[in-house]
Amino acid sequence: TFEMSFGVWIAIFIVTTLSLLTTFVVMLLIIKYRQNPLISSVSKTFSVLTVLGLGLSIASSYLLLSSQPSEGECAARLWLAPMGTTVALAALGAKTYRIHMIFGELGIGVPECRRANAKGRPLTDCYILTRFMLAPVLCSANTQVPI
Repeated sequence: TFEMSFGVWIAIFIVTTLSLLTTFVVMLLIIKYRQNPLISSVSKTFSVLTVLGLGLSIASSYLLLSSQPSEGECAARLWLAPMGTTVALAALGAKTYRIHMIFGELGIGVPECRRANAKGRPLTDCYILTRFMLAPVLCSANTQVPI
């Protein structure tokens, strides 16, 4: 069992709910203004994954509110927050890698057809997702083992 005062319970609930609403609004703004030049210049896929990962980490706070957690809730407490954080950070890292490959090594103003990695593969979102997000997310799913 886990004891928590009612005031702390309310504070966690309110802050978590407001944070989730904020991430939901940001997600809606990304979707609504996806045609805006500023939004379309960044990778929308990675932006959405960053917001979803942060939302998953924030939502894990709701698991703290149960005074009699089940075995499933205890297991979810262990992996939900690290999984969400891993998704968000992997998406940010992939965006940074993509920008580095496009502007860092190849120079600004390089035509789209030459924006590729060393093996000649184009830097598509799908390529970067499979390379930089799949392994970290799968590894984070097994970071902690319940006792």
